[in-house]
Amino acid sequence: MKKWLLHGMVCLMLAACSKSELTVYNDNPRMYFSIASLTYSFATKPSKLEKDTIAFRLNYSGMTLKSPLAARISVVKEKSTAVQGTDYELLNNYAMPAGKFFDSLRLVVKRTPGIAVTPVTLVVRLEETESYKAGLNTNGKEITFTISNILVKPDSWESYLVPYFGAYSKTKYRFIIDTLNISDFPWEMTRNGQLLYLKTKLALALAAYEKANGPLVDPETGNTVFFPA
Repeated sequence: MKKWLLHGMVCLMLAACSKSELTVYNDNPRMYFSIASLTYSFATKPSKLEKDTIAFRLNYSGMTLKSPLAARISVVKEKSTAVQGTDYELLNNYAMPAGKFFDSLRLVVKRTPGIAVTPVTLVVRLEETESYKAGLNTNGKEITFTISNILVKPDSWESYLVPYFGAYSKTKYRFIIDTLNISDFPWEMTRNGQLLYLKTKLALALAAYEKANGPLVDPETGNTVFFPA
């Protein structure tokens, strides 16, 4: 009796495994985006940077690919304000490489005068093909890119950056970014003396600028930019 019972349980387990394997085998391949939105700002980049390339992740679900699987990407024009060729370049020939289940796609974004006042948005959609289904349930079919060049005062400025950099202004912050090539100053920098070093470096750079161009004046406030002694 026990022998027959054990045999029956093994048969049921094998049947369940076979059914599970068959289900996985019959699943339609899918591709989908990892996130629904991505914001890019030129404001924290060097002023000379005219365009940049950003990456966004595409995922694949299905049997292991033996050859690249082409992905069809389109622009949702009714939801987008960005202009092809002016604000961005959507690269062609997107594909999931063989043997991979995710990869990074690329989008070229451009620094235009308009985004210093109003950000632009680009919505791209992953279209279905005969080779795959698009999205994961109701998600992952579209991604919205917001492209801007609006400089925003860091939250950390008033809390611990004032003793090193002085009063905030957009012109000063832009000078800092262009001089140091960084825009973020974690609190840990106050403990290892790094902010003191950066303050000295900025003061020397400002002195060199003033020698060549005269005082650096913030047009919004009319005040001359300086760093605390």
